[in-house]
Amino acid sequence: NDIQAIITEANYIKSYLPKYNSITKDDKSNLYIIFTNPPESKPTLVRATDLNSYNLDNYKKQVFGPYTSSSIARILLSHCRKTFGYCLSPFNSKGKACFNYHLNQCPGACVGIVDQKDYQQTIDASKNFLLGKFSLLQKSLLKQIKIEIKKQNFEKADQFKRKYDSLQFILSAGRSSLL
Repeated sequence: NDIQAIITEANYIKSYLPKYNSITKDDKSNLYIIFTNPPESKPTLVRATDLNSYNLDNYKKQVFGPYTSSSIARILLSHCRKTFGYCLSPFNSKGKACFNYHLNQCPGACVGIVDQKDYQQTIDASKNFLLGKFSLLQKSLLKQIKIEIKKQNFEKADQFKRKYDSLQFILSAGRSSLL
């Protein structure tokens, strides 16, 4: 579908750096989705001209793209937020809830509900989504559902089930998922 094609194209461009691929078609540089350094990791949209201003630990594992359309990059980021959730101000010293937390699209790193390890797993799931590792994500979510059911933690199993259903919807929706 369209989402898979966009993610695959961005990963190929990043990997192979094709000689005749025009970096810019207008006066703007391409957009990238970057994840800031842990433990305060969060996704951010950045233009190619501004990438050097971020001090990243591992460029290949923290930078995703290029995306020639800002609307496509925003939609991908929105899918990550709605499916896996991420915090806009993780582990802040004030303990103040971020905007995503009020929308139930933040795992709670801003208010201390989750620890750094659990939050990093959430961020890793978003990274795997942007890398196009959809089958790995599906298997992982199904495994987490089974683990939580065995523990009789049905609320947490339901959270993983909702993430799985959301991922299934994105992958099966095709063109309508970009609207």
